[in-house]
Order: sequence, then structure tokens, then C-alpha cells
Amino acid sequence: MTVEWEIGGSKERMDASENMESEPQGSLWKIIYTSFVLLIMFVALISDKVGADMVMMIALTLLMASEIITVKEGLAGFANEGLLTVLVLFVVAAGISHTGALVSFYHHGESV
Repeated sequence: MTVEWEIGGSKERMDASENMESEPQGSLWKIIYTSFVLLIMFVALISDKVGADMVMMIALTLLMASEIITVKEGLAGFANEGLLTVLVLFVVAAGISHTGALVSFYHHGESV
């Protein structure tokens, strides 16, 4: 089977058998390991016994430690500006919650 695609005006062609031969023989364990990590991660998230941030960091660490993804790939997502904005908002929300800064707004219309 031959696959063709066009990138930037130049046509590329690849035989499907070439891709199969270039794939390392040891990739089956990566599929099984990743599936296992994802399954455990989903169970942990559903059980809600451990924080979602901890579950995600553990899953990311397991995938990086097994070299399924590189450290550079694993940490690249943290450079996203949108993610950093959400992280800062979580810090601000935790600070407001712990200091009780919004308590006066909750009880503003109530008589004491």
C-alpha cells in the first residue's frame, strides 16, 4: 500500500511496508505500559482520593522515566502561556480561599 501526501507544495510518497519495518520491535511494551498508566490514572481521578494535579504529575513522571516520552516533550506543555495563566489563577484562588478574603461578600446582605 502506498500513501501520498502534499506538504508545502512538494508531494511525498511512502510505502506502508517501509513504515512497518522502521518501527522498532520493542514498541509493544510501550503500548501496553502507556495503556496501563492511563487506566490507573483514570481510576485514580475517578476515585478522587488523590488530587488531580498529583495524579497527572505521577503519570507524566512514569512516562518520562520509561522514556516513552522525552523529558523535553514532557515539560514542553508547561511553557504554554494558557496553562501558566490557569496555574496562576489556581494560586490566587487558593490564597483568597485560605485568607477568607471573600467571607465578607458572602455575608454582606445577611443580618448578624
